[in-house]
Amino acid sequence: TISGKVLPNIDFKFNEHAIANNAYSEIKLEGSVFCDNIIYMAPQVPKINITQATVNLNPELIQVSNFNMLFGKSDIKSKIDWIQPLKYFTASSNLNIKIESQSQIIDLTEWLSEETSTKSEPSTITTNDLKGVQISIKSSISKLIYPDYKINNLACSGLLLSDQFQLSDFSAEINGNQIQANGTFNNLASYML
Repeated sequence: TISGKVLPNIDFKFNEHAIANNAYSEIKLEGSVFCDNIIYMAPQVPKINITQATVNLNPELIQVSNFNMLFGKSDIKSKIDWIQPLKYFTASSNLNIKIESQSQIIDLTEWLSEETSTKSEPSTITTNDLKGVQISIKSSISKLIYPDYKINNLACSGLLLSDQFQLSDFSAEINGNQIQANGTFNNLASYML
């Protein structure tokens, strides 16, 4: 079941030619969406509660701010910027997103089950699916709960560029040991098969 309040106020009018040429003066997309106390409940899944979120829209940017969510024992506060969002609906399908998030506790044990260890269906994601994707991430988690590990003060930032992920900064305290890392991961689609 799902419940809560969503208050949209959106006005739009545009065409593909104007989007492809960044002719923002010819594009009308403005407004906001306010979300309040949205609750999702389903069997065998921890309760998900978006306590508050505000979405502001214009042709150059869709911004999600004041996003506060509780899922089970976990919490997350985040800000999401979707840059030139209408480009996604053109032939190029470009996707440019920036995500910043902070969490006090993320409890992964609530999401693990015996089914997790069984073999899953092969992924259908291909390199072509990731073409034009650019997602930057900056995240911090004070405490991450996972079986057999004590993980504190986790912080990371990175950039997904099509089929490549650039991890620019990762640090965490794992079982009392300080870990730092950076690097580049190529051919991501092949890891999802």
